[in-house]
Amino acid sequence: MKTFLNICILKLKIIKRFLKYKKHFKKMLKLQHIENKPVVGEEEYIAYWSRFTKLVEPYSYRFFSHYCGKTKYIIPEDIGHSYIEAVLNDVRFTAYYGDKNMFPIYLPQGVMPQTLLCRIGGGNILDRNYNLASVDFASTASQMYANFVRMHTGGGVFKAFDRIK
Repeated sequence: MKTFLNICILKLKIIKRFLKYKKHFKKMLKLQHIENKPVVGEEEYIAYWSRFTKLVEPYSYRFFSHYCGKTKYIIPEDIGHSYIEAVLNDVRFTAYYGDKNMFPIYLPQGVMPQTLLCRIGGGNILDRNYNLASVDFASTASQMYANFVRMHTGGGVFKAFDRIK
C-alpha cells in the first residue's frame, strides 16, 4: 500500500511540474512576443520526448527553438527535472549541489561574484570562508546593504557602489 501511495505522489508531482512549465513557457512566449503556434519540428520533438512520458508540452520547444534552432534535442524542462536529473543526480546530494552558497567551492575561481556573507540551510550567517561571521562584519555588511538600497531607490546605483568601496 505504501509503495502504491508513493507512486501516486510521484505521478502527481510530475503532473504538477508539467503544468507549471506549460504555464511558464506560454508566459515566456508572450513576454518575448513569439507567436504561440506550432513550429517546424514540433511533432518530431514531441514524438522523441514521448519516450519518457505522454505529457510533452510543446511550448518550451516553441520558445527555445526560436533561439537555438529547431532540434528535437531541446530537453523539456519538466522531463529534465522529473526524469533525467532524477537519474543523473543522487538525491542524497541535492541539498549540497542545489545550495548556491556552495558554488564558489566547486566552480572555478572568478566565475561567481565575491561572497561577503552567506547563510546555508537557514543556519548562522557565515563569512566568505564559511566561518561564523563576526558581529562587526555582519553589521558592516548590513549597513552596506542599507546604503545600497537607499541609493538604489533614489536612482543612484553607481553612487551607492562608490560609497561602499
